[in-house]
Amino acid sequence: MEYKPKRSRNLYIPYAEAPYSLSRSKVELFIECPCCFYLDRRRGINRPPMIPFNLNLAVDHLLKKEFDIYRKKKIPHPLMEEYKTGIRGFDHPELDKWRENFQGIRHIHHDTNFILTGAVDDVWTDGSHIIIVDYKATSSNYKLSFSGPKYERYRRQLEFYSYLFKQNHFTVSEEALFVACNAIKSRPTFEEKLIFDLSIIRHNVDTSWIDETLFQIFEALQKEEPPAPSKDCPYCAYYNERDSL
Repeated sequence: MEYKPKRSRNLYIPYAEAPYSLSRSKVELFIECPCCFYLDRRRGINRPPMIPFNLNLAVDHLLKKEFDIYRKKKIPHPLMEEYKTGIRGFDHPELDKWRENFQGIRHIHHDTNFILTGAVDDVWTDGSHIIIVDYKATSSNYKLSFSGPKYERYRRQLEFYSYLFKQNHFTVSEEALFVACNAIKSRPTFEEKLIFDLSIIRHNVDTSWIDETLFQIFEALQKEEPPAPSKDCPYCAYYNERDSL
């Protein structure tokens, strides 16, 4: 079938010699819906953009600034000591690059010729291992755990970052961490500020799914037609319903 790509940038071209950049978020898109992923990467048809979560981005930005103050002083943040004694912010000259979107930490997966990328929130260390850390801001009346199917994508995020650091020859802890920021809604008034309850949520890392998923992505991208729409994908459901009218 002949088609004209809707977007010309960042398209995957089968059998191209140059490595192809594949971000953690695009790997997650494939897991969520191989059809949407294929249309994005092969045919340049993006999903409609999401509204940016500016409050969450502000929390991330301020947390990085706060943890960096302690990192420069080479002392633990009080929240670190709640997790384990001896933890410090990992001081590395490439930390800012690892945090940068469209840059991040990188690894060439030679079997697929993908350049894998991911932008991490933070990296801590216990002196012998680095610990991958991700900030999550929300507001819930319940104790946060990030367990269950609803939060699988959060856990895969930590696992993908851990994989990238391992491939870059870092000694990575098998336990990654969420810094969970839960905005308290029980206060009597707003007073132009949000108060957060900060906690650490541990996650035992399993990266065994990553290589298999990358091979599945590679195989899908070689084909001239997209995979079948996912039954659980709201975007595919919308287009199918629209086309049936």
